[in-house]
Amino acid sequence: MNRANYSIEEDSFGKFLKVKMEVSLYPLTSIMKSTYWFTDRCFLYMQWADQAHETLYVMFRGKEELEEQSLHAIAGEFLNSVLDQTIRAQVEEETKIVKSVIVKRAFSEALSKQEQQFVANM
Repeated sequence: MNRANYSIEEDSFGKFLKVKMEVSLYPLTSIMKSTYWFTDRCFLYMQWADQAHETLYVMFRGKEELEEQSLHAIAGEFLNSVLDQTIRAQVEEETKIVKSVIVKRAFSEALSKQEQQFVANM
């Protein structure tokens, strides 16, 4: 089953890209972070595809008229970006304890007793 797909559609305003995302595979925060990077060249609209909020549509309309080839390129860039953001979130989750220990160790000797206590409780 394809969990992320897209289509190029057209209405009275012109062509636009419609990407369907399964939020069980691509977390909403990853989708939201990725959409931000397209606001310089596209107007974006997001809409739930179902009442259970399991599937999300993300629509991209160029600020300037975009050819179909450009919309296909945006689809690929967006899907890569969502994957990138999803992996970044997983790595962050997997390494947060190690990062916390490193930060605590790095600053522990330079901190006052009160600050050391604060860091210990982080």
